[in-house]
Amino acid sequence: MGKVILNIGHGGIKHDPGACANGFKEHFWNKEFVEDYLVPILKERDIKYEIVIQDTFPTLASKINKISSKGDFILSFHLNSASPEAHGTEMLYYTNSSNSKKLAQIFQKAALEATGLRDREIKPKTLADRGGSLLVRTNCPCIILETGFVSNVHDMEVLEEKKKDLAVAYADAIEEYFKVL
Repeated sequence: MGKVILNIGHGGIKHDPGACANGFKEHFWNKEFVEDYLVPILKERDIKYEIVIQDTFPTLASKINKISSKGDFILSFHLNSASPEAHGTEMLYYTNSSNSKKLAQIFQKAALEATGLRDREIKPKTLADRGGSLLVRTNCPCIILETGFVSNVHDMEVLEEKKKDLAVAYADAIEEYFKVL
């Protein structure tokens, strides 16, 4: 069994907080979620992982490729942002990767079951799309998790309330994906 590479989007040397709304900053919400909720479960289950913080976006894929091996996969944690009415969860994957698509399906199902948020479905991306560079240029299957909208009050209330459930669901999804690899 390989390892899961946990990329906490934004942050890094430029101190990019990502999208900000409703008193939340995307990078810091995801950093807390990964480090305080998901990682303890991964340790408890003996799931190998490595955390990567984005330094600058152009170097992120090569930074991840240096630590990835066959059998690994990448989860890039983000929060969506749009108008206050936009809501729900979606997963982005590289359109030409059947393993990334399978990964997105597993994690979308896990997010929906844990949060009950609106299903915005999995979305195929190419190099030209938002997030496409990471999805296309990494050596392992990779998805971008847009678990909810930081710009939507209800989404953030649900995500705050369901952090532990979401972490358990994501840990279960990690184990499920390793079984189907």
